[in-house]
Amino acid sequence: MNRADLTKQVLLYDQLAAAAKAKAAIARAELDMQAKAELETQGMAPTWRMKDVGTISLPISQETIYIADGNALMDWVAAREPVTAIDLVRCINPQYQRDLEQRLAISGNVVVDKETGEVVPGYGVRHGGLPMALRIVPSSEARAMAREYADGLLANFEASLTGEVAE
Repeated sequence: MNRADLTKQVLLYDQLAAAAKAKAAIARAELDMQAKAELETQGMAPTWRMKDVGTISLPISQETIYIADGNALMDWVAAREPVTAIDLVRCINPQYQRDLEQRLAISGNVVVDKETGEVVPGYGVRHGGLPMALRIVPSSEARAMAREYADGLLANFEASLTGEVAE
């Protein structure tokens, strides 16, 4: 096979993969919509266990802090703490940061130091109770069946490229 033919094959396979990925995204979005509707009506995150298919679940976020602005946090630490809290490359010493996070609390949409009551800039709040990405864990049987079916579809596709008809 020459380079032009190989290149055409690459383009066809890439387009086939993109089309399949788009179709999977549509189906996933429908499942996600159903799961969020169930969460809304029943007040519980759904977990669907389907025999010979697998488990689909909608995880829910937990309220937590995260560093939203590293420079603001760095400035805050540098102004309040001894030089050992900041490394020479201007990053917060990891042990100091772990210790700091042990004494932080969430207050609405801000993070405060429980010892001083001071708002600690640079941290943000990820609120809990929000639906996250739908999780699909197929059973080994379902994964094998899907692989076998996809292999058959791919064989038919490849046969159509050469003009043959696959069974």
